[in-house]
Amino acid sequence: MVRGSEGTSVFLEQGLEVAAGIRSPMVDFVATHPGHRLLEPRFMDIQQAVGTTQGRSPETVAYLRALVEELKADGFLARALDRSGRSEAMLAPPA
Repeated sequence: MVRGSEGTSVFLEQGLEVAAGIRSPMVDFVATHPGHRLLEPRFMDIQQAVGTTQGRSPETVAYLRALVEELKADGFLARALDRSGRSEAMLAPPA
């Protein structure tokens, strides 16, 4: 198994037919390598989360939940993804 940019180098050097990886870097790779494509549906989905310890007060948990919802609703997370070049990443809609 190879990972990261080394993986795509091996894919090209060995003339392999299939590669798998995290979608965002694979989208970038396909965009810069004509003749390659992404297959649908995706075989894996990496879901991000915010967590805290079980001992936190209900008020702390409620605050974290509200903060994440606010960051989604006001577009902060979408703008952050756009700044990082990952505007195609999917965000859950605000609750």
